Amino acid sequence: MYNGRKLKLSKGRKALISKARGNGIVITESEDIAVFHKLLSSALEKHGVKPVHSIEELELLKNRHPTNIKLYIAEDNGEILAGALMFNFQSVEHTQYLATSDKGKSVGALDLLIGTLIERFHNGENR
Repeated sequence: MYNGRKLKLSKGRKALISKARGNGIVITESEDIAVFHKLLSSALEKHGVKPVHSIEELELLKNRHPTNIKLYIAEDNGEILAGALMFNFQSVEHTQYLATSDKGKSVGALDLLIGTLIERFHNGENR
């Protein structure tokens, strides 16, 4: 539901989310900025760019704003397949960084992660 309406997803998106759930992908909150930064750097490298923030900068920001900056990951047996670094300011959730591995893409890990976060934030579960 979003503003009283059910969130509409394409058939393809629904299929990827279902596939990820069927593959046992788990969504959790994480403190491991370094592992996420490695995933993010790898994803951006394919486009010839680097993350705007270093690991140290992200850790500093997260430590200064622990209730406003959170990292959520999609994992499979301890392997991080996708991640979302979320910034919350004045009740607005913003995905500052999103990243997924090639394996994560193939199993719909980022789709499941984003879908799960939308549901949780809408239902007030995350803050």
